[in-house]
Amino acid sequence: MVGSHGNVILKKPEPTDMEAIKRWYSMTDNLGYATGEKDFSEIAEIIQAPEGSNSLVLIIHEHNNLPIGFTYANLNEIASKTILWIRIFLIDPSFQNKGYGTAAIRKLLDYAKSRYKSLTCIVSVSENNVKGLSFWERVGFSADHELEAILHREGTSGVSIMKKEI
Repeated sequence: MVGSHGNVILKKPEPTDMEAIKRWYSMTDNLGYATGEKDFSEIAEIIQAPEGSNSLVLIIHEHNNLPIGFTYANLNEIASKTILWIRIFLIDPSFQNKGYGTAAIRKLLDYAKSRYKSLTCIVSVSENNVKGLSFWERVGFSADHELEAILHREGTSGVSIMKKEI
């Protein structure tokens, strides 16, 4: 177990968690933006990848051990700086706006910070995802216009890049 923070526990997904993750991936009306660009089969492969990869895959449980969310991130070293890029972060719609997402992000960042001296955390959010943008701002992320400009030059548009230094 990675640990708990408030009313959430972050841990590595178990085979029994796959059903919940697959269900969330089918909720495109509610969670379409949060699942990133990967489909469920790609996520299933990532979850089953051996330890030691640069991926951080965690299931979010509430205190009664009920799976309520999922996160997938990459850790990379760039110019002597560790970058945690949160690729997917989702909370089951029935648990949103109750503090679980905030507690889960705090726990994720505390965990990453305990393992790395210096950390930059990045998340990409669709410009159409008003709730998502608001959430990331509330947990201390701010727009990185320089990185957004680089992505726009490479042909990516409609995405806000948000960053937090820890």
